[in-house]
Amino acid sequence: MNTRMHASSRIKRIDDLLESESFAPGGSALEIGCGAGYSSAHLASRYSLEVTGTDVEKAKVEAAARKNRGVPGASFAVADAASLPFGDESFDLILAQNVFHHVPDWRGAATKCALRRGSAGMSCAMRSA
Repeated sequence: MNTRMHASSRIKRIDDLLESESFAPGGSALEIGCGAGYSSAHLASRYSLEVTGTDVEKAKVEAAARKNRGVPGASFAVADAASLPFGDESFDLILAQNVFHHVPDWRGAATKCALRRGSAGMSCAMRSA
């Protein structure tokens, strides 16, 4: 279920985490497994980030782009967590929510995701309680 209401609890967890870490607005972020894209759009709006939301399913990426059309700083792309098409240290924040359990080689994918984070950046892998 990818509704805004369903996403609100995850978005609250993101905000709580970023605020506890005194995360500075601006910069870039990558969301792995963006689904409907609500978290990506929230990061772009609230934290003034250039956010790339990715998902392995083309239909989900197209739906995310459609649902979040007009959100400045939010873009969406088809990408597999195990073979991301971005250079190392491309992002200040990398977010993955409820996604790595879907990835057969999740350890390898998590390592590759971490390489895309800049040295002063932050990675967050979250799972629903």
